[in-house]
Amino acid sequence: MRLAQTIRSSVSIRPCVSQAARRGVPLIILDVDASDAAALYAHKLVLVRPDRHLAWRGDEDPADPMALIDLVRGAHAMTVRNAA
Repeated sequence: MRLAQTIRSSVSIRPCVSQAARRGVPLIILDVDASDAAALYAHKLVLVRPDRHLAWRGDEDPADPMALIDLVRGAHAMTVRNAA
């Protein structure tokens, strides 16, 4: 997986990096020039799976990085809510 962050971002990616390592998920960190990233993504952080699917994006480190890593690697079943 790849975690792209804008170079000028002040968001800490340390929790995501440590939780990915804890789960044995290879994570490559890409520092992207902010002007280039702004043209592609509207967020400071972007998590991309090996199949190039955009798995997550945000402007802050996720509240529960372990849950995000587990979800992206398919370890959690997603709950689907019915729109009643």
